[in-house]
Amino acid sequence: MTHYLAELVAPLDALLLKGDGDPETRAIMSAALVLDGTPDLSVLAQTFERASRSVPRMRQRVTSGGWARNRQSWVPDEAFDAADHIRQVGAPGDASLGAVLELASSAATAPFDPAKPLWDATVVTGVEGGQTVLVLRVHHAIADGVRALHMMANLLDLEPDPAREELAALEQRGSRIRIAGERWVRTTSQVLATRQRRTDSVVRFMVDASWRPAGAVSRASRYARSVIRTYGSGGAQGSPLLRSRSRARRFATIEMPLDQVRTVGADHGATVNDVFIAGLIGGLRTYQRTLGEEAVDLPVAFPINIAADESAESGNYFSAGVIPGPCSVDDPFQRLTAVHDLVAARRDEPGVDAPLRLAPLLHQVPPRLATTALNAYAARVDLQASNIIGPDCAVYLAGAHVSRFYAFGPLPGIPVMVVLVSYEGVCTLGFTIDPAAVSDRALLLSSVVDALVELGVADAVLSGG
Repeated sequence: MTHYLAELVAPLDALLLKGDGDPETRAIMSAALVLDGTPDLSVLAQTFERASRSVPRMRQRVTSGGWARNRQSWVPDEAFDAADHIRQVGAPGDASLGAVLELASSAATAPFDPAKPLWDATVVTGVEGGQTVLVLRVHHAIADGVRALHMMANLLDLEPDPAREELAALEQRGSRIRIAGERWVRTTSQVLATRQRRTDSVVRFMVDASWRPAGAVSRASRYARSVIRTYGSGGAQGSPLLRSRSRARRFATIEMPLDQVRTVGADHGATVNDVFIAGLIGGLRTYQRTLGEEAVDLPVAFPINIAADESAESGNYFSAGVIPGPCSVDDPFQRLTAVHDLVAARRDEPGVDAPLRLAPLLHQVPPRLATTALNAYAARVDLQASNIIGPDCAVYLAGAHVSRFYAFGPLPGIPVMVVLVSYEGVCTLGFTIDPAAVSDRALLLSSVVDALVELGVADAVLSGG
């Protein structure tokens, strides 16, 4: 039997919820799964129901108030029904993948019903080639990219029709008094533990400073410099072409064979992620030059997984690094080497854990101030790139083969966000683009394809949008 207790929203997750008041900073992730055939809606709803038994966040909503003052909590949605989160529509326009992505991007920042768990799914039928596209939206407060993939694993099967046991009834939660008591105990213990950790940290610093003041100050100074290196742009000021911002979003996709990307990386002492980022930077170099601007280095951000426990099924355990994307470097392979060195250096910085250290303090600031801070960060970043390793074998959703897997990250005031997902030998690049910042989307996408081909990824191709 499954029994879920209320629990406090973690500080980093709470920070992501603070942006919900403004579509520009609303942190919602989207995924598009292209299916061969059309799954039965009742089977699909049961698939989501099964997944929710393993991933409690899919059955929980966020509530505020109570003894923890301004702290939010995850509480079970007692009226949860997976079918309420799923809708079916016909393919728009010419029924192409591009038309489906246009539909999905138009709803990318639509708010969730706060009385329900923060996710929904749209089944788009009648797509060209007899396919169906499942568009899944999940609030970033539920999970980061790695944990979101863990959630997806609970939806997918390794065969079309696996043997299953009947779903057991969820354990009844009993009286409201017992529910309130459980929540009070959980909330109390979490708040006290958090405050104890803060107190212990302060006490340790004060004791250390009293006995070894010079050493304590030196260590604090080194850590502060590391934080500045990790999140600073290394002198990159960004392109004037990408300064405008709007609340609109547009999705687009590029595909490339995983084996070609691996070969390019291996030949030049780089990783798949390095080749991916170098291709994006090369595309932005061409984009700037074609539109008559100097190819200046651009601030490029990328997430860094800092989870201590990789078994976590939900939540956010990420930091970020910012590098001066070397658009000014002429040679594509020198750019690749520069990207490799810059990314490796950021990952090794001690200050990479700053978000987890600061989140307990930052999440307590008013939402408007938090939004202002997010916008200030976004104003100095021109590109964010994320890489997610997906399954290397065929998977199925409600009996239908998943032929492609695209992911689209939120765009918190940044001009371009790109998410790479590797699945079944193919790397898909999901672009989330602010059309006010990128005036010529077709030029940007074709420039990225050309940059990847120049690196040796010969079969990179625009696939949608």
